[in-house]
Amino acid sequence: MKSRRSIPDKILLFDPSDIVVKALYNLFRHLGFQQPLTAATVDQARGVMESNQDLTLYIFGQQKTPEDDQKLFVQSQMLCPDAIGIYLYSTGGDESLIQQTSNEFLVWMMNQGSIFKAVPKPWDNSQLAQLVMEMLKERYLQNQQQRRQQQDRQKLRAQKEMITQLQAERQLLQESRDSLEASLSQAETRSNQSLTDTILFMLQLANLDLMRHSRRVGFWCQKVAEELKRPQDYPPELLNIVGILHDVGKINLPPDTFGLPIHQLNPVQQEVYNAHPTRAIWLLRRLPDQIRQKVRHPIREHHEKMDGSGPLKRFRQQIDPWARLISIVNHYDHLRHTTKFGSPTGKEHAMEKLEAEAYSHAKREGQYDPALLNVFLELLQESNELEEKELEPRQVTVEQLRAGDQLAEDLYTTTDLLVLTRGTTISTESRVKLSQYLDEGQEIDQVWIENDYHDLFKS
Repeated sequence: MKSRRSIPDKILLFDPSDIVVKALYNLFRHLGFQQPLTAATVDQARGVMESNQDLTLYIFGQQKTPEDDQKLFVQSQMLCPDAIGIYLYSTGGDESLIQQTSNEFLVWMMNQGSIFKAVPKPWDNSQLAQLVMEMLKERYLQNQQQRRQQQDRQKLRAQKEMITQLQAERQLLQESRDSLEASLSQAETRSNQSLTDTILFMLQLANLDLMRHSRRVGFWCQKVAEELKRPQDYPPELLNIVGILHDVGKINLPPDTFGLPIHQLNPVQQEVYNAHPTRAIWLLRRLPDQIRQKVRHPIREHHEKMDGSGPLKRFRQQIDPWARLISIVNHYDHLRHTTKFGSPTGKEHAMEKLEAEAYSHAKREGQYDPALLNVFLELLQESNELEEKELEPRQVTVEQLRAGDQLAEDLYTTTDLLVLTRGTTISTESRVKLSQYLDEGQEIDQVWIENDYHDLFKS
C-alpha cells in the first residue's frame, strides 16, 4: 500500500494477542498515524485511556469472556465518551457478531453508536484501512459541523449581546435626548417668561391700561391654544407672548389718541393709530430671532378680518392663523374693558357682538375664524362673572398688604435696597420685616400684587 500523509489523531490498539496488536500497529503506522497507542490487557487499556481522553478511535479485540468485553466498553464510554471504535471479533466460522455472542450489552453498545463497526478476524488490511479512513472522514465532518454550529451559536449570542447593548445605548441616548430637550424647554420657558415679565413691566410703567389689555389678550390666547391641543400649530406659551406684544406699538401714542374711541379719531390720528402694528415690529426688532420671526406676521395682521375688511385687505387663509385668534380676543377685550368702541360692556353683550360679526348674510362671509371663535366663546361661557380686569396686578401700599398676597414685582426701597422678590407670598413675618424698614425711615413704593387667575373658571 502507498504511504499516507501524517495523521495526528490518536488511536488505541488493544487485543489479548501480541501478534494482533503488532500487526495493527504496523498497519496504522503505515497509514500515517504518528504514534498509535497499544495495550495488551484491560488494565493497560484503561490506563492509556485515562492518560489520553482525547482519543479519536480505538480498536478492541474480543476478550476471553463477555464480562471482559462489557468491562472494557463501560470504561471506554466513561473515559473517552467522544471516541468511536472498531470491534475485532473471532468468527469461528460465523461472521455475525450477534450470533457469536449472547452479550446483550454489546448489542446495545452498537445500537448506541459506541461501536463504529464490527470487523471479523482475520481482517483485510485494505478494507480495514478504508474503514478507518471513512471513520476519520465522518468524524471530521461531524466535528466540522459541530464547530460551525458552535460558531453560529457564538455569533448568535454575540449578535444578541450586541442588540441588547445597542438597545441599552439607544435607551440611554433617548433618555439623554429627553433630558436635554426638557432642559432646553425649561430654559426656553424661563427665557420666555423673563421676556414677557420685562415687557409687561415696561408697559406697566408706560401705560397701565395698555399693559392690562395686553396681558388679558395674552392670557386668553394662551387659554384658547391650550384648549385646541395642537401645540405644533398653536403653542400656548408663544401665543401668550404674541398676545402680550400685539399692541406694543401703541406705547408711544399720544394720550389724546390712545384713549379716544375709533370713530372719534381725526384723519391724522387715525393714520398714527393704524401704524401701531408696523411700529410694534420695529420696536421688537432686537428680540431673539426665533421669537421675532414667529411674532412678526401675527402682530402685523392682528386687525385683519376673514371677509377682507381689515386695513391690509387680507382674506381668509391669507391671514396668519395666530393673527386670526388675536383679532377675536383683541376685539372682545376692547368691547369689555376699553373705550375703543364706546363704553365698556358686559360679557354677554360682548359675546353677542362677536357672534353677530361672525357671519354676514350679505357678504356670505364672517369677520372671524369660526373654529377659533367657537373655542373662545365656549371658554367664556365656562368663566364666572369675576371681572377679568380685577385679575390684573394691582398697586397697593405697604400698609394694604395682607397675608397671602403674592408680589407681582420685586420690592425695593427708594434707596434701591431689595426687600422681597417677585413671587413672594406675604406672611406675618414678612409684614413685620416691612414694618421694620418703615420704622427705620425707608420708603417703599411701587408695590404690585398678583390676583389669582384660577378663580376665573368655575370648578
